[in-house]
Amino acid sequence: MVLVGEVEPAVVDPHDELADADIISSGGEDFGASAAARWPELARLTRTIRSRRARIIATTVLAGLVAATAWLVAGSRPAARSALGGQPAAITNSTAGLGSGAFARGTADGQQWQLAVQDIADPGYRCLPGVSINGNDADPLFADPHPLWHSPVGNPAFVTVGPELPGAGFAFVQVPADADWLWLDPVSGFQLGVAPVTVTACGQQFRLVGFAYPLAATLRMHLSFRDRPEGSYTVPAALSAPRASVTDPQVDGVWQDLNATDGPVATGTIASGNAFGVRWSIRVTFGKAGDCFSLSTSPPRGNGLWQADCGPISTPEGPSTIVVLPLGSPNPGVVGVGYAISVGAGTDHLTAELSDGSNVSARPLVVDGRKYAAFFTPGALRMFWLNWVDATGRPIAGTTGLPAYGYIQFWPSGVPAMKTEAWSTGWSS
Repeated sequence: MVLVGEVEPAVVDPHDELADADIISSGGEDFGASAAARWPELARLTRTIRSRRARIIATTVLAGLVAATAWLVAGSRPAARSALGGQPAAITNSTAGLGSGAFARGTADGQQWQLAVQDIADPGYRCLPGVSINGNDADPLFADPHPLWHSPVGNPAFVTVGPELPGAGFAFVQVPADADWLWLDPVSGFQLGVAPVTVTACGQQFRLVGFAYPLAATLRMHLSFRDRPEGSYTVPAALSAPRASVTDPQVDGVWQDLNATDGPVATGTIASGNAFGVRWSIRVTFGKAGDCFSLSTSPPRGNGLWQADCGPISTPEGPSTIVVLPLGSPNPGVVGVGYAISVGAGTDHLTAELSDGSNVSARPLVVDGRKYAAFFTPGALRMFWLNWVDATGRPIAGTTGLPAYGYIQFWPSGVPAMKTEAWSTGWSS
């Protein structure tokens, strides 16, 4: 038996105290400062998932996981991230020859990279700007009238992309309008100086600096202004060179921001139901912390169980992110397993084959212009195969490469056949 809960998508005014807050559409509205106070569950999710990005994961499924699944370049295959220190042979940075929305580009170990601002909402929904690297692994971007409140150089964010470039990190800094130059102290032959670029996206203007850097370097950034003293900031290694750990087993593709609660957020229930007399629900919280999912139960008596994890934010044309949430203690899976999927353009619904041979399906729900779907398999039942299906009923692609926990990214369409399988070094379910 599998339980797939479906709720009708809804959009409510986040400023309406009487509105049902089950699905919140934030768009570009500036209500992030009050969101945590109004919705305690959201505050709990953000704090618990990221108390500087810590994950809450069942103790028995933690040991030894250093799986990574984000791609830098379309066509690369993710695998476990290698140990820190494999610096690329060369890193270049440039603001020349930029395309629409781009504000930085270059090469790392001979591979091209580009940082750009793009619409990360699904087609047909209100534009939602986000910074992406090579069209994937996005970080939502919000208008920030006071970026210097975050650090003396502005509002920075950092990301690693995995084993394809194990020694390279990527960063962008949102800076004030009067900033005119950002540079880094030379480290081991690496030095950088670059002017901010103004990018217009979704009807908003952003002043941004982007660059690639060697992960082994300690970043000491300086920002000069036209009519005031320069600012300086030494980036903690936990931000510029995040390492997988017991509490944070997967880091590649997830942006490291100074404050993951900054900016508007959106939250919504994407599946709910009952199993063995226990009420369960799967929710998504979308914001600077990433695509964060929680699976919780509400039994008739006593306290419920709760499990949460965050994954990279995919773009509509990028891969789907699949987050697996085993629930139960001390043995994961005693209660069941949640599967939460970001669903890109072109997918009408998903079907799944379970370990007992049965088949179920789920249609995506919309939360803040982005589509998500979820399944819950109670007890020892597991998902064996997951298919993406278009509006004509034609399967687009499918995968059996689902891990027992954590997240993977999977290309369901628009890529060569070799990429229609998910790749992961996590334990297979």
